[in-house]
Amino acid sequence: MMNRKKLILFFIFLQSLNLLNAQKNSCKCSELEKYDQENQKKWKTYKFEPISKDSAVKAPFNYIATDFLDNPAKISDIIDSVHIKLKAYDYLIDVDYSEKKDDKKKKSNTSYMDGFEKYVSISDSIRSIEAKKSIGPLSKPKVIKSEKNNNKWAILYYDFKYDEMLTFGAGYWLAYSEDSGKNWKYNYTGLSERNNYVFKSNSKLPLWKDDHHIQIEADIVRMTDEMGHPLPPEYETVKDNALVIMDITEILKDSDGDGINDITEKKLFLNPNSTDTDNDGIPDHKDTNPRFKKGDNEFTILYEGLMYGDYEIRGKDFFEEFDIDISNPKLYSGEDSGFAAMKEIINTIKMIVTDDKNLQQIAPPNETIIILTTEEYKEYEKQNKSKIIKQNFSPLFKCDTKKDTYILRESASYSGRTYEITRTKKGWSVRVVSSWIS
Repeated sequence: MMNRKKLILFFIFLQSLNLLNAQKNSCKCSELEKYDQENQKKWKTYKFEPISKDSAVKAPFNYIATDFLDNPAKISDIIDSVHIKLKAYDYLIDVDYSEKKDDKKKKSNTSYMDGFEKYVSISDSIRSIEAKKSIGPLSKPKVIKSEKNNNKWAILYYDFKYDEMLTFGAGYWLAYSEDSGKNWKYNYTGLSERNNYVFKSNSKLPLWKDDHHIQIEADIVRMTDEMGHPLPPEYETVKDNALVIMDITEILKDSDGDGINDITEKKLFLNPNSTDTDNDGIPDHKDTNPRFKKGDNEFTILYEGLMYGDYEIRGKDFFEEFDIDISNPKLYSGEDSGFAAMKEIINTIKMIVTDDKNLQQIAPPNETIIILTTEEYKEYEKQNKSKIIKQNFSPLFKCDTKKDTYILRESASYSGRTYEITRTKKGWSVRVVSSWIS
């Protein structure tokens, strides 16, 4: 059987054949070539190193403590009600579905894709029904464990706001009320699924340990092989009997009173003692770029146009062309994208790592982006095992062969583009010269 790494490379090879698109680029750029060569060297020498088992077991923060149980709950015993309901429709996605003519449930004239579409439709319906059920203020499928303690009510739940779904999983959050559910606070615990805990919704112990602490049973895991798209990361269980104890006071702590707890501010490199980290007059909880003040020059307008522009598109398929008028920049207003069911995941905060002063000063119109310098990101990686989704930009390189022309490479998750950008009398002319998706 083909091993994991070879399988990853095989998939990437196939996707590259089918989904890499390029057209002739009239701009020769020696700076970009050098940049690509340096990145290739980094990837050739890169080697994934799993954290040690001792590191996985060690509590990541001082407000987290761990104990170990003799008779723990088992993750394998967790019952997924949606999964059970869908089991009755598994025959729809059976690869032999269209070939079994003797099964009364199945029609021989139904193709696999027909069955798959029916299964997806049924799945969406069942999940929509479950999502409408609530525990306190939250949709039931998000809840891990909920429990009242006199007038206090704690709900441990999932949220993707500060965690990249494809790398680890959802973040662990605490919804907390001190008046029997009339008013709620929602705070990130700093922990995320499989980093290094997997909380057990069937925990046998009460959620409340005492008036100031909650507890939840968990497996402790570590990543043994990172994600190689399209394959997910691999994990191993280090301990299956952990009890994770969390100090509620520390989770709720909000030193500057801006509605963002200190745990989150530290993760996002915000100032936990200031409601306005960049002193631009916009409070952090409303600022779409809370670490840098907005700029207003031709290059900042260019970046905003590339990321959020609402311009008339020329060209075909992957090779778009459009013009940015710096005197009248037009940005996407942020109406409903049509993915309502995926809104929570799509609205995950993103990150850009750059030393470009112009890129640092963008003002996203409809999403929050945390921007770090390369030196800050090194510190971020040391203190954060779970990551925020990164949107990557190369430096803006000057073209060797064309006047007032630049080359820029951009990527996010599993797609990317290379732009040829030319200065015009009104602003910028932008042309996509290559693109890829996997």
